Amino acid sequence: MSKLLANAPKLGEKKRMLDAHTKMAYSFLHYIRKSHLDRFHGVELGIIKREGFDKEEFEKLLLTGLGTLEDRQRLYLIAYLLDTEGEYEAVLQRCASAFEETPFPALAYIKHLRNWSLNETGPTNAELGAAQGFAWGLAQTLAKNIANTLGANAKSELPLTKLVDALLQDPAMSPRGGATARTMGGGSTLRAKLLETVVGYDPRTKKPVDLTDTHFSQAIVFTIGGGCVAEYDDLKAWETEHPRKAVSYGCTALLTGNKALRQLSLLGEGST
Repeated sequence: MSKLLANAPKLGEKKRMLDAHTKMAYSFLHYIRKSHLDRFHGVELGIIKREGFDKEEFEKLLLTGLGTLEDRQRLYLIAYLLDTEGEYEAVLQRCASAFEETPFPALAYIKHLRNWSLNETGPTNAELGAAQGFAWGLAQTLAKNIANTLGANAKSELPLTKLVDALLQDPAMSPRGGATARTMGGGSTLRAKLLETVVGYDPRTKKPVDLTDTHFSQAIVFTIGGGCVAEYDDLKAWETEHPRKAVSYGCTALLTGNKALRQLSLLGEGST
């Protein structure tokens, strides 16, 4: 009995923490259901992974005004970007009326890029100045990369993950004694190119160390600027495939879908 009484404060604190976390969980669940985030996520995931486009649910979410305006705009943009073959065109046209009364500069900007990238014939060199010619090529690259990255069924590593993969590769010796990894142009390896930007010192001798043949098992990735959950998830997915490697990820700011939408909106406002 005395032992039970002695543990009473500790048990009371555990109950208080459990009640607090349970209340938070119910609050999150209530918000998700109230804002229909689970339904938005389901439709978005089906489009992105090419697992099927739930047209009925898509129209219901957009035309009945469910969720926030940002949620509806994000869903519409995802479908618009991935409709490279006109499969969703009829549904997109029907749902466009949902945004007639509110500005949608992000869509205007994406249309601007998509029209450039999907047209079979573009402006000729005679019709374009140097700056316009550069913008034409950039627009094609941006729009195609966005659609290809979002809609790919096959696993596609993000650029940041590819850099980490190259750095943490165990160097295999070539016949000439050099390290072979993912090759870049000019016969140099990506790993070697990256290591050219790094200087290593032996703390005991305080002399430079050749890192070419060094085996790295850990990496700390820190982004100065905007990072995102997609980069973190991709790095962790890579980590699970390489049991002897460890990667930590950090950033000065974590970007969200709404922040990306605001950036596209700013670009759209600036291009009009």
